[in-house]
Amino acid sequence: LIIEMLGDIPQAIEFVRTQRDDELWEELITMSLASPRMVGSLLESIGSHLNPLHLIHRIPLGMPIPNLRDRLTKIITDSRTQASLIQGCNDILKADRVMLLERLHNDAKRAVPSHQLKFVQGGAAAAHHHQGKK
Repeated sequence: LIIEMLGDIPQAIEFVRTQRDDELWEELITMSLASPRMVGSLLESIGSHLNPLHLIHRIPLGMPIPNLRDRLTKIITDSRTQASLIQGCNDILKADRVMLLERLHNDAKRAVPSHQLKFVQGGAAAAHHHQGKK
């Protein structure tokens, strides 16, 4: 309705995004395919909300989309930036995991007195030997 009445792709995208409904995305894409201008507007805005390839594969061959090269370049750049951010976040999570594991290990070592640590490390054999000395 937003597209039909106003032709406002950004407002339609915002509405569909807030609804979190795959069927609405499909409807928005289908309606946009009627106009090269609307497809271009959708290409500019869809990347952060939906996989742009989903739209790109549905564009009819030969449809003259204004500024297509610039829009595709932006999609690729945004995708690379997003991949880089994800990689950076994964690296941080891995480093945090190692740091927290080391902290847990150190805290666990402090929780057991050193004279009992030898007993715990020796296991059942040390327990049996210890009981025999009594």
